Amino acid sequence: ERRLQLLIDIKSEPAATLVALQQLMLKYPRLTIGPALTFAVSGNRPPVETYGEWSEYIRFDGRPGTVYDSTSLARVALISGSWSDYIDRKTLRFDTLKAARAVEAAHSLGKPFRFWACPDNETGWRLAAHIGTDFLNTDRIDALADFLEEYSSLENKK
Repeated sequence: ERRLQLLIDIKSEPAATLVALQQLMLKYPRLTIGPALTFAVSGNRPPVETYGEWSEYIRFDGRPGTVYDSTSLARVALISGSWSDYIDRKTLRFDTLKAARAVEAAHSLGKPFRFWACPDNETGWRLAAHIGTDFLNTDRIDALADFLEEYSSLENKK
């Protein structure tokens, strides 16, 4: 009964990689039917105007500030921004207001938001969660699980 999103970070040429992905998924049709599993393509993505040309089960990782027509927006699974885009160049501090506006803009489109290349520690997670980020990236799953348990406990007390 849970939903799962598989984020596929393409590092190669996007069109050829997506064709190969579609061919591979022909072997696993049950994975491509229904809402339980979403395949979201990140990294090297095809041009926005071609999103509607790919298999229906393929979604894309959008970017803040990109203008999407209704067809392309329907194929965007989430909006992701680089953490470094929100570092103030003068103070070298994270611009919380600018980042919160990006999260808010994604939410106004009905899309969740995540940062990539963000600090993989409690300080980064806390800041991202505080401004409404929907996904937290990590290579430290146990530490993030501990943080989320503590964070949700604190939030529930508020």
